Amino acid sequence: MIIIIPALVVSISRSSLTGFKWLYVIQVLLELALIATYFIRNKLTVQQKTIVFLSLLLATSISGLQSFGYFGESKAFLIIVPLFTALFLSKRYAYYSILFCGLILAVTAAFYIYGHSVYDFSIEEYINTPGKWLAMIFTYVTIMVLLIYIYTTTVESQNKAIARQVEQDVQIASIANSVPGVVFQLRAPKGRPYYFSYVSSKALHMFGVKEDDKTDWTKFKAIHNDDRAAVIASIEESIRTKSDWSFEGRIFTAEKKIKWFKGVSTVVEMGEELIYNGVLLDITSEKEAEQAKENEQKFTQSIINNLPGIFYLYEICDGKPKLIQWNHNKVKHLGYSEEEILHQGPLFMVIEEEKSKLANAMTKMFDDGYVETETVLRKKTGEEIPYYVNGQVFEEGGKKYFFGLGTDIKELKDVQSELDEHRLHLKKLIRERTVDLQNTNEELVKANMDLETMLKKFNEAQDRLVQSEKLASIGTFVAGIAHEINNPLNFIAGGQNILGHSLNDFEEHKGSEEYEDLETAHEMISDGMARVSNIVKALMTFSFSGTSVLQPSNINKILDNSLLFLKTKIDESVVVEKDYNLELDIPIFEEKAHQIFLNILDNAIFEAGKESQDQNSVRISTSLVTSEDEEFAEVKIFNSGSHIPEDKVKQIFDPFYTTKPPGTGTGLGLSITYSLVQEHKGNIIARNVEGGVEFVIRFPNARTLEGNLV
Repeated sequence: MIIIIPALVVSISRSSLTGFKWLYVIQVLLELALIATYFIRNKLTVQQKTIVFLSLLLATSISGLQSFGYFGESKAFLIIVPLFTALFLSKRYAYYSILFCGLILAVTAAFYIYGHSVYDFSIEEYINTPGKWLAMIFTYVTIMVLLIYIYTTTVESQNKAIARQVEQDVQIASIANSVPGVVFQLRAPKGRPYYFSYVSSKALHMFGVKEDDKTDWTKFKAIHNDDRAAVIASIEESIRTKSDWSFEGRIFTAEKKIKWFKGVSTVVEMGEELIYNGVLLDITSEKEAEQAKENEQKFTQSIINNLPGIFYLYEICDGKPKLIQWNHNKVKHLGYSEEEILHQGPLFMVIEEEKSKLANAMTKMFDDGYVETETVLRKKTGEEIPYYVNGQVFEEGGKKYFFGLGTDIKELKDVQSELDEHRLHLKKLIRERTVDLQNTNEELVKANMDLETMLKKFNEAQDRLVQSEKLASIGTFVAGIAHEINNPLNFIAGGQNILGHSLNDFEEHKGSEEYEDLETAHEMISDGMARVSNIVKALMTFSFSGTSVLQPSNINKILDNSLLFLKTKIDESVVVEKDYNLELDIPIFEEKAHQIFLNILDNAIFEAGKESQDQNSVRISTSLVTSEDEEFAEVKIFNSGSHIPEDKVKQIFDPFYTTKPPGTGTGLGLSITYSLVQEHKGNIIARNVEGGVEFVIRFPNARTLEGNLV
């Protein structure tokens, strides 16, 4: 300021000495600008001040050259511009300023040489004027003072800066060694590769990299192969954007182990160079703990995700529930994303009509510690699904939580609804069936009266009906054998009567060994006579040949009548099931059909009743089938129980073959049945099926059978 004010006075007074010139006006304006810069100097950096000062010098030089040409003293200012540029900016800009100042001189010279500019002053007067010399002397003194001041100030500043830098380096090294990590400084000059200018001694201890091995550091040889490219890219991006740097990665130690590090640094811009001061921290233990925690969380979340319903865990914060854990896949099943439910309350998905009910249930949960109820959730699509939910409150670490599970009960509700419909339908059917049964009962009462009359007549004609149902082919042979057996049987019977009368005559010997032997023999003969007599009676019945009429008859009704006759033989453990699908009347011999079904049903009931199970069954079904363009009435009679040995299946229709215990069967029932089926031009088979034995009888539904068959 001491130099500028006199210079301003000189510039103003020069016009009175040499005449008015625009140069003096420009100089005054520049000096005023310099004074203004002085007052705001604290707001400007050294570089900004230097640029302002150099701009003023260049403007002064150009204006002086334009007015005075070679004789202008301001050309000396062009020497100062490169010097100041080198001191306060950089060598490169100094070289550029030299070229620029030389270009200014060359352009000025060209203007004067080619006559585009002419001087308008007297050279002798200019040289002999005392004021001009005074101005030149003042300019010289000013320039020299400025040069000496700038030089000495710069040298002293550099020395102080070096001293401060050394002191700071010692302090930084001390601080760096006390920091729990590797302290580093990275420099990134503009237009040149970045490099590490400082690395603390902990680098070797932590990562196995020497602090003075700048090449290894810059090439990042110790960085894990999978992270090296990312580290370099992040540093280069920070340099490009002039922003702070941060990165997490892995590094190889001297023992070839992998450690995790975290690098952070701040950026400082010094001229055209970026300086990153930062630290590399060993975060291996934190990463391992984080990985262990993450694995534990994944394991826990995996368990939660596989729960059969919606799991939820809320933390009570300031009286409000905050969702902290849930099974994501179940919530996604309802159509909601994690962002949509993360900050929502427990009633988020509940339909409006259920919210009050569920809120009351939650109040009860906080009072009692546990609650369970049913509610309805709404999917994102709008579909409503019934859910069974429960909740339980607990405290941990001074905090209060509640958790629970919601289970989709839509299928259960649907099944329940179907059951309700079926129940109503069944009630309706029962009412209808009750009416039908009442009608049927009336019919049965009437039929029972008819059956009583029929049974009376049937008892009178039973012998004749049984005799008419025997094998016609062996009837005569059987009758002869029965007759021949009956004659000696009469003799034996007579002898047995005599023996009985004789025993009466010797009652006084009762109790003796001889009497007891005779009495035992008499009882054995009586029992044998009864059994032989029964066999003879069956043979005589079997050999009888009667007449019957072929007429359309209801097979279903005949089966019911046969079951009615056998009602007393059906044990409580035997269940008879009927499935009648035959609606046509079939041409059959009704009396003989009764005998067929009586024989087979009697055998089926007996076999089923032998089993020791809680419940045995006899199943009867009728239907109309077609085979080879002919229609047949098919009757199937199944009984639970043991299978017939495969080698005995073909023998069961032979006369006198029986599986019943001695004294309970003659072995003629199935052989008679077979013969009667043959009379109908039908067929009968027996076969083993799952759970028991099944008889299949077929009667032809043809009108070719005419008249009576004998």
